[in-house]
Amino acid sequence: MAINPICSAYFPVSEKKHVQPMSYWVDRMADLRENYGSTSSQKYDSVDQYLQQFDETKQDTVRLIFKVMASKYRNMELAIAGNHPFCWDPPTPRC
Repeated sequence: MAINPICSAYFPVSEKKHVQPMSYWVDRMADLRENYGSTSSQKYDSVDQYLQQFDETKQDTVRLIFKVMASKYRNMELAIAGNHPFCWDPPTPRC
């Protein structure tokens, strides 16, 4: 996992407060994501799969909305969270 150099400026304070090197916490977070991330609650793997439950008119409307948003926000990403589609413009990494 790559560490943002801007964030590393905060490492000495965090290491002092939590008595562990940051590498410990980065490895711990990766381990938790890999071994304990819940996939059982995720019903849909894609927006298209989510839209299959709706009639053709609703599917077309949602796709049109996403298309218009994507034309305005070039970095926009589509994802599924909480079993619903959402779009977001990923921010630059910050601490």
